[in-house]
Amino acid sequence: MMGASPLLIDVGELTVRYGRHDALSRISLALPPGRITALVGPNGAGKTTLMRCLARLIAPDEGRLMVCGLDAIANPRAVQQRVGFVPDDFGLHRGLTVRQLLHHQALAQGLAPRVTIPDIAALLGVSQHLDDRASSLSRGWSQRVAIALAILHRPPLVILDEPASGLDPDARDELARLLKRLNAEGMSLLVSSHILAELEAYCTDMVILEDGRLVAQVDAPTHAVPEVIRVAVADQAPLAPRLSALGVVVVRDEGRQVLIEAAGAATERATLLRQLVEAGLPVCHFEPVTERLADVYRRSIASGASAAPSLPTVRHVG
Repeated sequence: MMGASPLLIDVGELTVRYGRHDALSRISLALPPGRITALVGPNGAGKTTLMRCLARLIAPDEGRLMVCGLDAIANPRAVQQRVGFVPDDFGLHRGLTVRQLLHHQALAQGLAPRVTIPDIAALLGVSQHLDDRASSLSRGWSQRVAIALAILHRPPLVILDEPASGLDPDARDELARLLKRLNAEGMSLLVSSHILAELEAYCTDMVILEDGRLVAQVDAPTHAVPEVIRVAVADQAPLAPRLSALGVVVVRDEGRQVLIEAAGAATERATLLRQLVEAGLPVCHFEPVTERLADVYRRSIASGASAAPSLPTVRHVG
């Protein structure tokens, strides 16, 4: 624990080897509780290996592994009792009903089924399917049941490996709402996915892996980039020189569109816009620049070292 706000995940120099191959190479990572963290990277980056380590399904070869305030290397069973894990290839016993699956899981974890099952079924929205056999469920409902099985014991950390895989667009939207609901219930989530646009619907931050190494940690940049405004004009004359002549700092010249520095306060941006119009500029576009997860991801993978100075700060490792 670290003061009044212990880290949920505290990993140092973590290394996992498969034969001569380092699936994870000296990963150091610190995550506080309360977040929905996206774990992203190319195929083979080590995402599933890291998740299985954190769930203490495999042991690292080297390094420090603290999960939920516990030494996960020395106390694997205690960590497993505090973590819920939903693998990409989750399987349900197709001959059992949802109620039977939850009942068995509750007994295995020493929980009272009569108390636990209705509560979790309501939280996951599967109450109407309790007496349905797993074989009759769609992929989306099967995913909900798998999550229900993983969180029966109300773990502080829930790890989901590619939970949106195989889901249709409506089911993916429902999944996003469900994950936010679990977070509101006090659970922290670590979610891997290749669909960055969907992660933006619910994640608070992002961890990027490549070739078994940690490339970057970054807060989800779904908000406007502070102090950067995109300005466009309706005429053909070069815009950047005219802005510079007015004392406006040009960040990037894109011809008829220009990125400029501007104060983050709405009133100051309004004043700047009025000054540009009064100076005779035919402004047809004036809005804060917004960066997406995909932008940060591509830049981080491409550089591996530094982020563009006009965009949100990325905490790079290496």
